[in-house]
Amino acid sequence: LSLRNIRSDAATSKNLMCLFYESEGGRNGPWKLITGTDTFPSCSGIDIPDVFSIEYMFERPQPIRVELCDWSENDVTPLGSAYFLISEVVAHGVVMRNLNNEGTGAGVGQMSVGSTAKPKPSPLLIQFEGKNFSRKIVPDTSLLSFEVVRTETDGEKTVLYKSEPMKNGPRMVWKAFTLPCQDVAEEAMRASVSILSANFLKEAIGRRHKYGELSH
Repeated sequence: LSLRNIRSDAATSKNLMCLFYESEGGRNGPWKLITGTDTFPSCSGIDIPDVFSIEYMFERPQPIRVELCDWSENDVTPLGSAYFLISEVVAHGVVMRNLNNEGTGAGVGQMSVGSTAKPKPSPLLIQFEGKNFSRKIVPDTSLLSFEVVRTETDGEKTVLYKSEPMKNGPRMVWKAFTLPCQDVAEEAMRASVSILSANFLKEAIGRRHKYGELSH
């Protein structure tokens, strides 16, 4: 955030700050305060190092309102405001707006807002191989598949991936797949892999058997 040409007669105190609001509807709000800058001395222009992150949603316009405020220990008074869309910042890198007093319409300065995209980690490529399954436990006629399951903090199970079935054999290599890194982060999940079998003779009635499990 950069501010320029702030009118010297706009503020009555020695300190200013900026507040950021996100619309929960359209341009007319309702508005929810999401963050604010530290206070800074009244001046004609300043580059503010404060940053904040917001999730960009392609299907939503996401209006943001910025208020330049007069700050004192007893009160925060809006001096001027401006609006922009997150999509504009994403598309153009930087947007510039005039700051206008909402009561009088008078200009009190200009602002520019820039953004950088947070780099996304590459997805994790995973491939499972199975071999030497005991014939006493897993029949030769079985179809084997596996599921990757995340155990949530409340104990609920979330299926992250389900493989294609493969006929039991001496060595089976399932198709490789990817999972987002956040789904397999140690602090975010306890992953278990279940080996499931659907016997050819019992497949018609949909019965499946769970033969084993391993945890990561």
